[in-house]
Amino acid sequence: MDYIYFNWSKIYFQCLELAKKIKKEDFFPDLILGLARGGLIISRLLSDFLKVKEIDTLQLEYYKTINQKKSSPRLINDFSCNIKNRKILICDDLVDTGETMDFISNYIRSRGCDVMKTATLHKKPHSKFTPDFYIQEVDAWIIYPWEINETIYALQKSKKDISNIKNQLSKLEVEKEIIDKLLDFM
Repeated sequence: MDYIYFNWSKIYFQCLELAKKIKKEDFFPDLILGLARGGLIISRLLSDFLKVKEIDTLQLEYYKTINQKKSSPRLINDFSCNIKNRKILICDDLVDTGETMDFISNYIRSRGCDVMKTATLHKKPHSKFTPDFYIQEVDAWIIYPWEINETIYALQKSKKDISNIKNQLSKLEVEKEIIDKLLDFM
């Protein structure tokens, strides 16, 4: 499996580029819904760039670990705000199979929202769902800076030795200090 790592700086500028795309399409949401956990940082940055004060979250469960999914997405925490007669932007970091975003889009519509768009940083080429806004199509397992720890844990669990993990993450340009501190933390 191929991996790619996006550092914090790259993510920041990708979110800015995503905000530019949204503004260019004259979509000005009055509520941003971030999908926890991957969409939390994206939704926060987009709320700043787009000057949207109201953010809420939804949490779904679909992936168990690297490349291992459950049979279907499952809502585990619902949003708390009123969504009727609102323009909503749903944010996540990635659309992989498209199951999660398809599930949540249908769910939001069923709750009375009729003006909604979706935004992600990345999309996989095999996804059955195409977000309204995204930055890049990527055909690799993406490691985001907010999930390095869980990536290391998953790699350790799959019986890879520490030096192999360090080497693999270093090749992806994950900062050595982050790798060392996380491994020390574990």
